[in-house]
Amino acid sequence: MFGRLPKGRAELWIVGDFKPNERNREFKHDLLVDIRNCRGGVRLFRRIYPPERYYRFFEEADCVLLPYESGAHEDILKDAITYGKAVIASDLPGFVRVARKTKSVIIVHNDAELLAAMKRKLRKTCANCR
Repeated sequence: MFGRLPKGRAELWIVGDFKPNERNREFKHDLLVDIRNCRGGVRLFRRIYPPERYYRFFEEADCVLLPYESGAHEDILKDAITYGKAVIASDLPGFVRVARKTKSVIIVHNDAELLAAMKRKLRKTCANCR
């Protein structure tokens, strides 16, 4: 399951509990359909993991995306920073507070900014693989 990809390849891993709610039910349904129809490059790990497995995801990641819409998830952000990972996070107040203390976190305010930041990070990561 874990292991590095060949140079120049990237994969998006979606990890954790991924339950649709009233605000995003249609979007998450469509995303899951797209993932199932994808020919590769996206892996879905759709549940809560015990600590030993949870931390392996951080070890393997090049970048951690935290596009949360609500809630208090600062601990996930702090874990990613502890593992030395670049992070792209939504503008939740807790994320913004933590991000002020480090340069490894990019805060985004909407989906367009998230996508642009992901593309920049992907280009940089793949360029470093060659």
